[in-house]
Formats: sequence, structure tokens, C-alpha cells
Amino acid sequence: MEEGLIRISEINDFIFCPISIYFHKLMGNLDTIYYHTEKQIQGSHVHEIIDHNKYSTSKNIITSMDVYSDEYGLVGKIDIYNMETGELIERKKHVNKIYDGYIFQLYAQYFALIEMGYEVKKISIISHDDNKKYNINLPHKNLEYLQKFKDTIFNIKTFKMDLYKQTNVEKCKNCIYECINQISEKDFKVMNKKYILKWENNKKYVQIFSQAINEYNEDIFMFIQKFYRSYVKGKDISQYEKFIF
Repeated sequence: MEEGLIRISEINDFIFCPISIYFHKLMGNLDTIYYHTEKQIQGSHVHEIIDHNKYSTSKNIITSMDVYSDEYGLVGKIDIYNMETGELIERKKHVNKIYDGYIFQLYAQYFALIEMGYEVKKISIISHDDNKKYNINLPHKNLEYLQKFKDTIFNIKTFKMDLYKQTNVEKCKNCIYECINQISEKDFKVMNKKYILKWENNKKYVQIFSQAINEYNEDIFMFIQKFYRSYVKGKDISQYEKFIF
């Protein structure tokens, strides 16, 4: 972690799988379209509305503000804070269940705002797709979750990746970085500052990419069809279909 600080956005990822934070940092310089799922990209669009201050023009509404907690060593951004009502709001693309990670992210934002001198009277999560609102108890009103939050922050700070072993295979199957796990730097040689696949590893990578193509063959077919139609109709390149999986 950068200078020992925990990014608030990483709390939920850590709960799902601690290793995912490592991959986030590893892939940090790549365009997210290469490895994010469609749901994650759609979710990021919800936050873009807030990040560009398109959510509200009211002077009482603060959006996408940088926050910091010295007590817990946290840094990040809040989604929405209403200075008039004292409500802190986190918006998600779609919510069908309130996970611990959602609550702990709000707790982190809450403690940061309190340290910065803001008064937070209530916290909530809003599901963008159906506009449902979920009110969350403040930390001091739910001592069990407050302790779980503190334990999670401690676990993040003391986490040792080399000692960790994921026992939930289903999590690995649904991991957006699963394909990365199959790719090894040792399978390549460097020539003119480029990674070239060693010929003896051709079969391995044919299997990797064939598996991916077979899994999304219908999606690929529909993409090609829509792309061709866009070309025939003479559409601007910005209007062409994007292949997102």
C-alpha cells in the first residue's frame, strides 16, 4: 500500500479476495476495457456522473471530494454528501444485496468526513438501476459491524500475500483476472524491447484463447454483425459497437 495508506475503494475488493488488490495495482496502467467486466464498466459510468459534478448543481451537495482518515490510515473519495441534511450517500450501479464491503466503504468515508470536521447524521446506499435507497445504521449504532470494520482494516494492514491461499474456487472462477493467472512471463522472450511468445508455448496459448473464444462465440458473432452494419451505414467510428465481456 502506498505510504501505508489504504484506499477506501480497495476495502470491498479485499473482502472478496485479498489478492485482487495486487492485480489492481499490477493492471493500473492498462485501459480497464481490457480486463473489466461489463458490469464493472457500467458501474464506473455511474461514478463518472458524480466525478464530473453532474449529479446536482445545489451548493449544499458535495460530490467526489477527496477524504482522509488519520485514525484508520484511509484515503479516497466520497460519492455524495449533503451538507444541509448531513447525509452521506454511496451510489452503486445495481444493488440486490447489501454486502459487508459496501457498508465498510461507507464507514470509511464516514470516519474520514468526521475527522475533517463535517457532521454526518445518516449514511445510505442508492441503487442506480432501480433508484432504490438502503439506509445504513451509523457505526456507533451497530457495534458488531463497527468491530468487523476495524478488524477488516487491521487485516488489510497486516496482510501477507505469500502466506495467503484462496480456498473458495468459485471466487477464482468469477475473478476478472483469471485469464491473467494463466499467462506467465517465462513463456516469452524479449526481443527489441518486445515480448515474443516462445514457439514451444504456442499450444498452451492457443488453448487459452480458444477457450475464451468458445465461451463468447455468440457474443463475438453479434459484435461482428453489428460492427459490419455500422460500417455499411457509414457511422462515425465513435458510434461503432464495442466488444465488452
